Amino acid sequence: TKDYYLMLFQLTSRQYELMTGAMTPYNRQYYSTKPKLTAGGISKNMVNAETSPILALNLRARCAGLARARFDLPTEAQWEYACRAGTTTRYYFGDDPAALADHAWYTDKTTTPSWGHNVQEPGLLLPNPWGFYDMYGNQGQLMKDESNTYAEGDETHPVVDPCYTKPGGNIIYRGTGTWGSAASNRSSARSYTTAASTSCCLRLAFTCE
Repeated sequence: TKDYYLMLFQLTSRQYELMTGAMTPYNRQYYSTKPKLTAGGISKNMVNAETSPILALNLRARCAGLARARFDLPTEAQWEYACRAGTTTRYYFGDDPAALADHAWYTDKTTTPSWGHNVQEPGLLLPNPWGFYDMYGNQGQLMKDESNTYAEGDETHPVVDPCYTKPGGNIIYRGTGTWGSAASNRSSARSYTTAASTSCCLRLAFTCE
């Protein structure tokens, strides 16, 4: 019920470096084999650090006089709404996983479930009907939500336990990644990791209330 913007592409290592002045762990590890335009490995701890790209963007927004503007991680609800793009099928292109190779980098396509060397530059495959690229595969995308359990009943603008500093919390990510199978790369699929894991990337949301 509230308008929001979402990045069409996953945040690249080069974009992260331009905003924070630092390289992502992914870029440091695979610099010799992958370009800086590759989606960078980022952890939830990095999102909450003083060098966070979200903090950098919000500071620039304030300096530009946009007092009500806010960059943040998307909630699961925001991400899935954008991913589905008005569809109700398993994938935004239908129920047949045979077409997934045209839309996602995933285990069955890359043949190797190692996420590092198989992460690709965002935007090389087909987008969903609303123009969002790599909603499935490539790298898991960090969410604002931090619990692995949905609340019972319907909710409006749900955010599950958005306490970034909760010790031992489950960090939700969507989109799975190159290590996921076709079955795990679907619009409703959700997984979780630790706050220190750098196996995910960012796709930022923007609101202006």
